Amino acid sequence: MNTFLFSSILLVCLFLTARADDDKCYALALQGGGDKASYQAGALAQLIEKASDTTHYDVVTGVGIGAINAGILASHEKGDELAAAQEILDFWNDLDSNDVYKNWKWGGAVRGLLFKTALYDSRPLRKLIQKTVKTPVRPFYVLATKARDGRPKVWDESTDLDTLHKAIDASTAYPGFFDPVEDIDDEVYYDGGTSFSINIADAINRCRDMGFAEENIVLDVILNTAATIKEKETKDYTSIPMLIRYLEIRLFYNTMDLLERAKDGFRTVNFRYTIAPTSKLDSGLLPFNFSKKQIQNNLQKGREDAQRAIDQGDNVMTDLLIKYTDLKNAHQYEGDYHDFLEENDKL
Repeated sequence: MNTFLFSSILLVCLFLTARADDDKCYALALQGGGDKASYQAGALAQLIEKASDTTHYDVVTGVGIGAINAGILASHEKGDELAAAQEILDFWNDLDSNDVYKNWKWGGAVRGLLFKTALYDSRPLRKLIQKTVKTPVRPFYVLATKARDGRPKVWDESTDLDTLHKAIDASTAYPGFFDPVEDIDDEVYYDGGTSFSINIADAINRCRDMGFAEENIVLDVILNTAATIKEKETKDYTSIPMLIRYLEIRLFYNTMDLLERAKDGFRTVNFRYTIAPTSKLDSGLLPFNFSKKQIQNNLQKGREDAQRAIDQGDNVMTDLLIKYTDLKNAHQYEGDYHDFLEENDKL
């Protein structure tokens, strides 16, 4: 009995000591973004490599293809971030469009448009996710949208791996381009970004559930949406460029609305680094062009923007991005995020 009591006291002391040594909960929220998520991979790698002491993330959330990046990170123990970052970089360096989707056997995209639920056959993506994402060993959330009622559905690390793979597949299922997922619970699910393009609330609330006060929660957010929306003449756009223009505008403002609401709702949380593209990301005619050159360019841009956030310090880039968005919403600024940052640097 005495031995048991002593062991119990020792365990409590060890717990309290560990908590005292690390009194912050570090959370990471990754947005979706199709082929632009290589930018996110570069930004995350830079954060982990250059700010390694404060990027041992306790909680990770992902939406869309950001859920794949998040899933790889979550499959590594906390403290093993460098290995996780390298695995994410390897994933993107090896990625090819054929790993994600293929044309239908006869009729191609025309068959998809007229007779299928998507333009492309995205069954290769499910296989890629199954090969890539392992069992999570830290808190992890993936979000998709239920087609029947438009509500978000969230799965966490307690979900069995087979279902988790399906959930990630659903989160990345861009409506019209990739097949929705119908084999989880007799519901139809697709792109998480349709309802919530980034999942900040679950990241923060999980830290709170773990016993951390809001002022001891540190959140990093990595976006893929172009904060580089300049005013441009679009009257000569054909259907695909007009669709891409619509998607980049909608996704950016939807995400910024979620970010601003979260910052207003969790006022004492440290929104440390919010990293968003400061230059136009490389992309193809369609939002799923995984060319090697494009991937490398976006990886480098992600690294540069992450380093800028580190150099600026806590909260600076978050506040600047929100200020830029507010000015755009008020029609008081015509330039893009890069222009805005350059003007701010001169002040």
